[in-house]
Amino acid sequence: MKILIFGAGAIGGYLGGIVTIARADVTLVARGAQLEA
Repeated sequence: MKILIFGAGAIGGYLGGIVTIARADVTLVARGAQLEA
C-alpha cells in the first residue's frame, strides 16, 4: 500500500512512523522549517 502524508511536522512524522510499522510505503511532503531540516 502506498500512502502520501502532507505535512512532515510532529503529527505527520508520527503518523508516518505508525503506518510504516504496518509495512506501507509512506511518502511525506514537507515545506517551510521541516523542509530546511
